[in-house]
Amino acid sequence: MYWKIIRVNGDGSLRLIYNGSGLDSLIRPVSLSENDIVRAIGSAPYNLEHNDPKYTGYTYDNGTDSFIKKEVDTWYNNTLGKNSAYDSKVILGRFCSDSSGYNYDGAGSFSSSERFESSTPTPIFTCPSTDESYGGSYRLKAGLITADELVFAGESAGIEGDSYLNTGSNGIFYSTMTPYYFNADHTGDFAVIEMYQNILNVNHTYWSSGIVPVINISTENMTLTGDGTIDNPYVLEEVAQNNYQGVVTIEEGSSIEANEAFAEDINLPNDISWTIDDSSIASIENNIITGLKEGTTTALGVGSDGTTYEIEIIVIKNPATSNILYIGFGVLFLLILGTILYIVYRKKKEKSL
Repeated sequence: MYWKIIRVNGDGSLRLIYNGSGLDSLIRPVSLSENDIVRAIGSAPYNLEHNDPKYTGYTYDNGTDSFIKKEVDTWYNNTLGKNSAYDSKVILGRFCSDSSGYNYDGAGSFSSSERFESSTPTPIFTCPSTDESYGGSYRLKAGLITADELVFAGESAGIEGDSYLNTGSNGIFYSTMTPYYFNADHTGDFAVIEMYQNILNVNHTYWSSGIVPVINISTENMTLTGDGTIDNPYVLEEVAQNNYQGVVTIEEGSSIEANEAFAEDINLPNDISWTIDDSSIASIENNIITGLKEGTTTALGVGSDGTTYEIEIIVIKNPATSNILYIGFGVLFLLILGTILYIVYRKKKEKSL
């Protein structure tokens, strides 16, 4: 399964658009001719209903799914869903079906027409519409690309472009999530891209278009290899995280290097940020542990590379200090006892006189 990068989201995750199941495997939409080959999961009308502007929404009537959303959701559940190894890699992302700007009775344009029809298009990545009754900002595992994202990639209305998001040939359309205009006497229309001419075009909601899903994946603890070419595509690989746990026993007043707590032969980096549960029992600074008083506590450290370190610190009494203390108590006891005996002796002697 291959994907193209649409953009990097504000949270650092990647937005990807489906690009076929293999370098040479192109799926043919069921309702298109044999000569129309496109990297898509199939084709379907955006919605079978078209007599109200709400039917240009990805959902409408507070949760009713459009026909194309049902197709996308079914595909996701069957390929990347809970029974696959990929579902945990796909995150809930924001998908915009911008219904803002429409305020006409019976016919009118959505705000997308103003953004794309001017000589200087002004696409946006933030969604101006938040009403999900029809059109809005949805949090989904899979959705469709927006017309704004296509314009950012190089497409435009009425002018041929050559966007790297071009995924087909021979006049293929694939749907975006961006409403364009509605005319009660005609149909609810929807902005799509015409792959043959490489231009943004407008397609009726009840006409079939190619379905090309979009997903978002997290890049946290991931590394990117490859150069994005067909011979060396990008591969996002999980970075192995090292997590160390250890224990150390230390005497009061003594210090020890933190790496001695671990069975592994490791050299701790100097950039570890340490916290300690009970700072009255022990302290740790510059990877040096110092025992302060008898007891047990835990030190937690995190390196700049995400590696974590956990050390159970057991502080015991210092035997040498304890012996001196015991001798001191003995001497003090003898002095007190001697003093008492001397006082008793003097009193007895005074009585005898």
